[in-house]
Order: sequence, then C-alpha cells, then structure tokens
Amino acid sequence: MKNSLASILLLTFCFVVVFNSCDLGLDLGDSPEGVIIYPKEMRGGNTYEFKVEATDPDGDSLTYSWSVEVDEPSSSLGQVNKGRLHSWTGAVVSYTAPEGNIPGDRLRVKCTVSDGTFEAVFIASYINSNFIMWI
Repeated sequence: MKNSLASILLLTFCFVVVFNSCDLGLDLGDSPEGVIIYPKEMRGGNTYEFKVEATDPDGDSLTYSWSVEVDEPSSSLGQVNKGRLHSWTGAVVSYTAPEGNIPGDRLRVKCTVSDGTFEAVFIASYINSNFIMWI
C-alpha cells in the first residue's frame, strides 16, 4: 500500500511539473479598450450625449450596457432621482440630468463594454460642488 501511495504521489508531482512548465498556447484574448466622451458640466433638466469609443484588440464584436449610479446618503428615504437614461445599449446614449440637487455627493454615468469574454468599464463621474451644476 505504501508503494501504491508513493507511486500516485510521484505521478501527480510529475504531472504538475510537466503541465506547469508547458506553454499550452491558450490565449483567451484581450479586453476591449477605449475612452468615454462626456460633457464636463451638466444642468438639471437638460439632455446630454454620452459616447464610448471602444475597440477590441482581437476584433470581437462589442456590446454596450449603460447605467446611472448615485451615492445615496444614509438619510435618504425612498427613490433617488438619478435623471433619465434614454437608452441602455449602444455606443452612444442620451441622458437627461435630474432637476434639483441630488441627495448624494456623486453621480456616475457608467458604460460596461463586453466582447463576450472580457469587460471594460468606462465611467463619467460628477461631484455636485465641482463638476455638475444642478439648477
């Protein structure tokens, strides 16, 4: 029984060493690359265009998924007005900024670009006091 166990351990060790040292030629590809183009300032109630210019180094087709996030303070009750995203897919979307002050300090318009295997996330971030003007 000792010899069987020793043989199994030796074979397992050899298997691990051989496959760890081999280049199996597995290339899963690369993630999408690009940039988000967005307005530097927004006014509540106005509509703006957000665009992601992205490519995939492997030539894979890309899908786009947009969302809006707002940091909510602990004192927030109920739904937070995040404005209106007019579409959730495509390289270009329109977004209407909410009127009045948002209760949080930060608003993000986010696009996740996927090539089916990898994802890249592009974010336009606004801070109430510095970049975004709410009227």
